[in-house]
Amino acid sequence: MRQSGFTLLEMLAVLVLISIAFMLLASGITRGLAHARERQSINELLQSLRQARTQAIVEGRPMSLLFDLDSTCYRVEQSPLRCLSAGTQLRIETAEGLGKGVTMIFYPDGSSSGGNLSVKNASREARIDVAWLTGNVSLVEHAQ
Repeated sequence: MRQSGFTLLEMLAVLVLISIAFMLLASGITRGLAHARERQSINELLQSLRQARTQAIVEGRPMSLLFDLDSTCYRVEQSPLRCLSAGTQLRIETAEGLGKGVTMIFYPDGSSSGGNLSVKNASREARIDVAWLTGNVSLVEHAQ
C-alpha cells in the first residue's frame, strides 16, 4: 500500500519559495516607504512656502522663509526647523543670487522676493517656482 503525502524535499522547496516571495515583498514595501518619505518632504516644503505667503497677507507684515543649503533645512521665521529627507539636493535661485543661507520673503500685498527651488532626490525631481509679482507658489514636476 502506497502512502500519499509530501516528501521532505517538496516541503523544503515550498518553504524556500515562500521565503523568497516574502523577501521580495519586504524590499518592495521598503522602497515604497522611502519614496513616500521623499515625496512628503518636498510637499512639506511646498506647503511651507504657501503658508509663509498666507501668513504675510493675514498678519500684514513681511514673512521670511530661511534656507540652510548645507543641511537642506528651512524654517518659516519663528517656526521649528524642518529638513528635507536624506539624500535630497536643494538648489535655490533668487534675486539675491545663490548662497549658503538664502531667504525668500513674502510681503503683505501677496508679492514675494521671487525665485525658484530645484529639488532632486532618488525618486523625484521637481522645480518650485515662486512668482515675485503675485507670490504664487507652483510645482513643476520633471520626468526621471
